[in-house]
Amino acid sequence: MKPFTQYIKDNKAVSAGFIIETPEGFLLTHPTSRPKTKGNWDIPKGHMESGEYPLETAIRELQEETGLEYNPDFETTYLGEFDYTLSKNLILYHVAWSDTIDLKKLKCTSYFEQDGKQIPEANDFMLTDDLGFTFKSMQRCLRKAGIMK
Repeated sequence: MKPFTQYIKDNKAVSAGFIIETPEGFLLTHPTSRPKTKGNWDIPKGHMESGEYPLETAIRELQEETGLEYNPDFETTYLGEFDYTLSKNLILYHVAWSDTIDLKKLKCTSYFEQDGKQIPEANDFMLTDDLGFTFKSMQRCLRKAGIMK
C-alpha cells in the first residue's frame, strides 16, 4: 500500500465528492463521530491523494464510505471547486443515480482510530430531499452550486 500524501492547493487541503441524487432523494452519510441530528450529515467525499484526479477521489470515497460502485453511464456533472472550510476546498460532482439504493446494503470500509479502536467513518445512511441535514459548510457549497436554495 502506498503511503497517503494529501493534495494541497494554495495552502488548503482539497477534498472531492459526489452529490448523489436518486428518485428517492439525495444520499447522505452520517459521520460516526457526530450525533445523529439535523446539521450533522454529510455526502460521500474525502481528501484527494497526491497524483489523484478529483473524479478519481470522488469515486474512491464513494466506494470506501458506502460500498457503492460508481456507474459512468449515470449523468455526472462537475459543479465546481468551493471554499469548504478555512483550511479545505471541496470539488463537487452531481450524479443522477437512476438505480435504487438499498440503504441496508451500504457499508463504510474507511476507518479512523479512536481510543485504540478502529471506527468506521460513516455509521448510517439516508435518502432525503432535505439537504438541511448536512453540515453548514456543506450547505454553503450546495447553495453556491445551485443544488440547494
